Amino acid sequence: MPRHVIIGNGPAGVVAAETLRHADAQADITLIGDEPEPPYSRMAIPYLLMARID
Repeated sequence: MPRHVIIGNGPAGVVAAETLRHADAQADITLIGDEPEPPYSRMAIPYLLMARID
């Protein structure tokens, strides 16, 4: 099983992890970042505040 380590849990790191997962559902993916919260889309915050997304 392939192993991947992604350093950075910003938008690029999350997209990289999603792309790897889409390509290989069995791959071992480790996402390393320094934020205390799980990854989230910063660009979606205004839509969340306007109740356009959950």
